[in-house]
This record gives sequence, structure tokens and C-alpha cells, in this order.
Amino acid sequence: MVITHLILNDMLKLKGEIVDICKLLEDESDRIKEQVKLFLHELHSKGNHIIYNLFPKAISRLSKEFMDLSKEEFENIARNLINYIKTEG
Repeated sequence: MVITHLILNDMLKLKGEIVDICKLLEDESDRIKEQVKLFLHELHSKGNHIIYNLFPKAISRLSKEFMDLSKEEFENIARNLINYIKTEG
């Protein structure tokens, strides 16, 4: 929660680390999944096309560094990010 607070208040800049957060969308705990969705929603609400700007690096990291993800997990994470990009336009 502290990291979330720092990111959402522009005290810490998010770059490729968004992938590590989004990977938690595949966690077994529904509570964690919901917290990640809330974080993405809040990040999107800040404006400035943050998720749009982070998307290329996120997809690159997902495909290169997280080879253990199944196709379904990869698609779910990408779909969650794309949903926020579509609504930013």
C-alpha cells in the first residue's frame, strides 16, 4: 500500500515495473486481484496517458522476462492494460 501511495502521488515513477504489478492479476487471491484492478483504475484516473505510455515496455517485458506465463495469463494481463488504453483515447 505504501508503494501504491507513492506512485499515485507522483513521488515514485512507474516504468517497466507495471508488469510486476499486473502479473498479480493472475494471483490465486481474489483480494490481490481486486487491489491490482483498483490500482490500475486509480492510475488511469490520474490522466496523462500513463498506462498508454507504459504499454510497450510492459508487453515487451511480459514476452521476454516472464516466459513461464501461459498464453491465457499473458492475454488476460494484456487485455486489462488495453482496456485502459481504449478509454484514454
